[in-house]
Amino acid sequence: MTDSPRPYGPPADLVCRIGFDRGEFSLDVDLPVAGGETVGVIGPNGAGKTTLLRIIAGLEAPDRGVVVLQGATLVDPANNIDVAPENRNVAMSFNTARLFPRKTARQNVEFALEQAPSGGRNREERARQAGQWLDRVGLSDKVDEKVETLSGGMAQRVSLARTLAADRRLLLLDEPLSALDLKTRVLVRALLTEHLADRTGPTVLVTHDPVDATVLADRLVVIDEGRVVQDGSPTELTARPASAWVARFVDHTVWRGDARGTDVTVGEGRAVVADPIDGPVVVGVPARAVTLHQNEPEGSARNTWPLTVETVHHIEERVRVTLTGSVDLVAEVTNASADTLALEPGKPVWASVKATELLVRPR
Repeated sequence: MTDSPRPYGPPADLVCRIGFDRGEFSLDVDLPVAGGETVGVIGPNGAGKTTLLRIIAGLEAPDRGVVVLQGATLVDPANNIDVAPENRNVAMSFNTARLFPRKTARQNVEFALEQAPSGGRNREERARQAGQWLDRVGLSDKVDEKVETLSGGMAQRVSLARTLAADRRLLLLDEPLSALDLKTRVLVRALLTEHLADRTGPTVLVTHDPVDATVLADRLVVIDEGRVVQDGSPTELTARPASAWVARFVDHTVWRGDARGTDVTVGEGRAVVADPIDGPVVVGVPARAVTLHQNEPEGSARNTWPLTVETVHHIEERVRVTLTGSVDLVAEVTNASADTLALEPGKPVWASVKATELLVRPR
């Protein structure tokens, strides 16, 4: 590892190339993030994901390497550079809420707005903006409640609102939705999707949730035992996982669609789900729930599509197949099934999946 950043393409707003050693654990990561890009960092427990965020934020000191944000060096041990966390233009949301417990939700968000470039110029304006942020995370009725009286999930939402309100150039999110129930997670995920789409600065997201990773991140970086083992788009990782762990994590094809009753429009195709739902949705299709056929199936599956094999990838005792057509789909079949179907790129096949196997959530 060298001590000065090398050029990347596309140009990186954030250059993070660091080494960190503590006992038997070693983290050695090279992570560039472009302006406006959201990178999801995933990996097994203990892989070093949160440590990476803490180093970028200035809460841990690396042993070697550099962190550079928009050309400004934040840390460089070789040249004795270590910018204080509060001067790094970085906002971080932790996986546990870190708030002023005896202050109200509004006062906690106002604290961030006092230093934010977009924060109100006077106290009344900051109070108004804080109320707006809390409304966005579904806490309009809790703005004047002290944080110590809120549930864990509510406190995490206050923490996220405060982080987003800080309006820093670099945004670090460590499991921002982990403490939320399903209904609230959908609400806050939609807020984050909108917020991240409008950002011009880089964002790094750590998550253990495949749907959050797929919906929120432009790119996924897999860290295992302190090393980057795979880097690519969610589609690329789903099609060609580098390990059994990655295969399990990205076990679902994720569609964004619009539902009316049990019918969901997905791209140029259509899917049938088991329970009626209306409006924008996210549909997850487990790879092992997809069956492939030479001819149009006549069974009980309510979803069938004529598709074309794009790639065939062997993972231990299974074969992962990516398919294109009216819908894009990933199937995971046995070696015997792959041999029987003579699967290869360009081959036409029929894919089917039962409506009860589709995982549907409001978007």
